[in-house]
Amino acid sequence: MDSPEAPTPPDPNQVSQGQYKSNVNTAVASARLQNADVFGPMGSSTFETMGTEKINGVEVPKYRQNVTLSPELQALYDRYIGNQQQIGNIANTSLGNIAGTFGQPLNLNDVPAAPTADRGYYEEALFSRLNPQLERDRLGLENKLANQGIMPGSEAYREAIALNDRGNTDARLQSLLQAGNYAQQEYGMGTDARDRAVREKLMLRQQPLNELNALMSGSQATLPQFSGFQGSSVQPTDYSGNVWNAYNAQNQQYQAQLGQQNAMMGGIAGMFGQAMQIPFMGGLGF
Repeated sequence: MDSPEAPTPPDPNQVSQGQYKSNVNTAVASARLQNADVFGPMGSSTFETMGTEKINGVEVPKYRQNVTLSPELQALYDRYIGNQQQIGNIANTSLGNIAGTFGQPLNLNDVPAAPTADRGYYEEALFSRLNPQLERDRLGLENKLANQGIMPGSEAYREAIALNDRGNTDARLQSLLQAGNYAQQEYGMGTDARDRAVREKLMLRQQPLNELNALMSGSQATLPQFSGFQGSSVQPTDYSGNVWNAYNAQNQQYQAQLGQQNAMMGGIAGMFGQAMQIPFMGGLGF
């Protein structure tokens, strides 16, 4: 009887390589199933393989996505690109001008000077009109008192003159306040005029840059959105598990056959022993 032969264990390297090839083949098939070509009124998106590359000894395909616009949308996109090129040329020219402008400090020579206000000027102007009037009023009061028989040095005279002087003082104080108001108004008008002139300077300096930004941020053509390449997500075949499971089954079968053979050989040995005892027993007369 031939003895059973033990199964040869799988080579781990070959099993791993086989598992890797199985995974790659599963991924390739899955990728093709998940990346269907798309065709629509705005264009199409197709996938194709561009040769292969060897990774760990296995040829893996390289994919490329091709996007084609519809003729109408392609014409619109070409027109947009042409417009953008023209805008870019204009922007380059404008940028050179802007560089020259911003390369120079802001010139404020022709704007109104920083305002000043001379309060003394208004005080002098007001007093030049007020003082003669006050002097005429005092002379008129003195003549009036003399005509009434109120002589200088009398109590009535001093009171009349003191009252007139207080009035003159109040008039002068009012003129001082009015002079301050005039000076403040002059300063405010000068500040406003200078601020307007400076703002105009800044606006003229900033305008080319604003125009350039408007050119660079012009409207863009809207292109259809196609989904990109989708990677594989299908569970790969358990190649290595299948190989080792098959080996274990063969090994279990081998062990069972070996056990059966051992049992059979044991039975044969027992029968042979019994057969050897029969003649011996007969020789004794039994």
